[in-house]
Amino acid sequence: MEGNQLLLFLLSSIGVLNGVLLSIYFLFILKPREKHHFFLGCLLAVLSIRIGKSVIFYFFDDVAYLDLYLQIGLSACFLIGPFLYIYICYLFKQKTAFFDWKIHIFLMLGIITFIGVRYPFFEYNSLWCDYFLHSIYTQWFCYLLAAAFLLRRFLPEIEATQAGWMNQKTWILSIYVGNIIIWAAYVFAGLTSYMLGAVSFTFLLYLLIFLLFTKTSNRKEVLASVKPKYGGKVIEETKSQTIIQDLNKLFEEEEIYCNPKLNLQLVAQQMKISPHLLSQVINEKMSKNFSQVVHQYRIKKARTMILENEQFTLEAIGYDCGYKAKSSFYTAFKKETGTTPAQFKKAHQNKS
Repeated sequence: MEGNQLLLFLLSSIGVLNGVLLSIYFLFILKPREKHHFFLGCLLAVLSIRIGKSVIFYFFDDVAYLDLYLQIGLSACFLIGPFLYIYICYLFKQKTAFFDWKIHIFLMLGIITFIGVRYPFFEYNSLWCDYFLHSIYTQWFCYLLAAAFLLRRFLPEIEATQAGWMNQKTWILSIYVGNIIIWAAYVFAGLTSYMLGAVSFTFLLYLLIFLLFTKTSNRKEVLASVKPKYGGKVIEETKSQTIIQDLNKLFEEEEIYCNPKLNLQLVAQQMKISPHLLSQVINEKMSKNFSQVVHQYRIKKARTMILENEQFTLEAIGYDCGYKAKSSFYTAFKKETGTTPAQFKKAHQNKS
């Protein structure tokens, strides 16, 4: 085995070994035991089986029972997507879509068993390579999309209590993006290298190990389940739209945003709803937070005043729009428009 091949073998083999050890850690050692830890352990286990199959096929293509190893490795792929999706569901305390998680897993196990017995790899090699393999990667991709939908909805709700980049978001995204990279490495193996998936898996594991055991990590926080920001409460669409209409009316007609002491509680009091309900509607239905809504209206008014009242100073305009200090006005204006009030005013004067 040449130097490059030996290095590749060591990297991929160590990845498989670490994957098995890390899956054992989540399945049997980590305490307190939670369901999402169990599913993460299962995810790492089936990934390790899949990567182990790649190592055997690539470096030991003359080993006995090779067809059996290939069938086991490919069959494990049926479970990678489901375990990833179920792990993220339980991480965010959400029910799995369509069916209970047991149906997702046992359905896949049933399919694996039926195909393995009815169409064993050593007899139906071409069928596995031409049809079953594409079905496996398509199913895996569908679960990746389902997991992405959950992350897009719930990941912004994580409020990291740790300073720096090492937090729960980093952990979750590492696992998800790592799965995408491994999936892509196998799907596009013909364009790159067959062992790229195994090497990607190795680097993913080292990243997870680093995040878990580095001295700067807070393991308990990183591995904890994510509590929904609003307790999982769902607001009816008609009620949400009514609240949004009332909010826009309050801001547009009464210009309540010009009050420098404005806060969420004051607005909710005016609308006769709870601050918690108002915050949830703004976050979930408007995809903003309360401060962003206030700044949006204030800067809109400030731009109008700059264009229509050139005799007013910028400080006076900022104060009239609800800003207590020039610096906060300038910061909000540039964030909203991409330019400072002075630059905006000068550009308008030059154009005139």
